[in-house]
Amino acid sequence: MQKEMWNREQLIAYAATHYLSHPLPPNWMHLSEDRLMKVVSESAWQPFELWEPEEIWELIYGMASCLNETFILGVDNV
Repeated sequence: MQKEMWNREQLIAYAATHYLSHPLPPNWMHLSEDRLMKVVSESAWQPFELWEPEEIWELIYGMASCLNETFILGVDNV
């Protein structure tokens, strides 16, 4: 059985689905930091609505990193 290959963008987008009510836009990696934080803020899942978008992003990035390590996905820079 062959493992599916993940990349950094896919892993972060997947992790984001656990904290946002809408998926990240397909071009999220090309957005400015300000625009990305606006997207995160506007899409925050109800339990995180009052959180700062940077705090939500830390959760997203942390989950992506944890998934990468737990499942030995071998994605660099996560």
